[in-house]
Amino acid sequence: MSMEFLGIQIAVAIYIYVLTLTSKINGFRIELTPRTSIDSALFPKDLSPEEIHHRIAQLSRARAIHLRSNQEPETLKPPVYPSPFANTNIYITKISIGSTQFSPYLVVDTGSDDTWLQCEGCTSCFPIKGGSFRVKESKTYRGLACEHPLFVPKLCNKGLSSYDWKYKEGSGTKGVLSSESLTLPGDKNTSLTFANVTFGCGYDNQNVSFGGYMGSVSVEGKRLEIDPALFQLKQGGSGGFSIDSGVGPTLLVPEAYEVLKLEILEFYLARGFHPVKVLHVPYDLCYAITPAANVDASVFFPSMVIHFEGADLFLDDTAVMGFVAPQLFCLIFLPTHPSGPNLLGAFQQENQRFLFDVGKSTVSFVSEICNEQE
Repeated sequence: MSMEFLGIQIAVAIYIYVLTLTSKINGFRIELTPRTSIDSALFPKDLSPEEIHHRIAQLSRARAIHLRSNQEPETLKPPVYPSPFANTNIYITKISIGSTQFSPYLVVDTGSDDTWLQCEGCTSCFPIKGGSFRVKESKTYRGLACEHPLFVPKLCNKGLSSYDWKYKEGSGTKGVLSSESLTLPGDKNTSLTFANVTFGCGYDNQNVSFGGYMGSVSVEGKRLEIDPALFQLKQGGSGGFSIDSGVGPTLLVPEAYEVLKLEILEFYLARGFHPVKVLHVPYDLCYAITPAANVDASVFFPSMVIHFEGADLFLDDTAVMGFVAPQLFCLIFLPTHPSGPNLLGAFQQENQRFLFDVGKSTVSFVSEICNEQE
């Protein structure tokens, strides 16, 4: 089953100060759908919980490799640890485009900055259920002229703005910079329509298929001895700490990950829990509970705080340890390459509202029960 995806332009590099929210923000909310709930070749319905976690971990590691290759173009020669899956994002939502209400799945990604979809008439195309976007049938579509102020850098083709976006591992897209109406699902069965949204209309799509000032980490109120330099952006653009909804579990450089893992290990040893070796899950610190034990392990999930410069992010207890099978729970963090980047994944962003203010170069956050309707 093939599926169409559109990258969303919510890109903000989190190499900035962080503020907490002190007042309610007016806006709209979009219901996100985990890709694991959509029957597809990537996540078929017959996968076990352990197999789902394996694939999410593979996607997350592949995404970290992709982001690191953007940071270090001279040192990483693609392909590097090629992923079996080309599109690595975790969450999607349904949108409508144009007067024809063309309805692709939209990939929600806070770590990417290119917005485009495949248009009918493409010379190099990838398979899409429902076909490509038929621009000639939409009354609200228009290609942007070369004089348009958003057209940077200048690439003209027959009087229209063109784009040529390259990605690592040989993929890329070329086409016409365009504008169109975009409708998003809102709260309580409502919808919100935005006119003249700028995006790329892709006609030549090759090999496509579908950082911040973090200071330290505390577990159960104990500040871990992790060198803050491990999270800082280095000269040349490597490293750093980014908020990225495109990965599942949070990825930390090995030196930071091992400190966290040791603290969690000691936390459970003090409570009589001993780790078990499990081959069929992607995590390397797991604990098993037998049904006869009659123990609610979630009572023993440790608290965790990520300390940024200017604010603290208090994670849900279930965002630190998670059940990957009925009687098996694990530390849902993963180590990444020593050069990073560190990525705060979607699992650890649950029940948090993030506000990205591009103009002020800030990100704010506040705890929120996301599945409650306002």
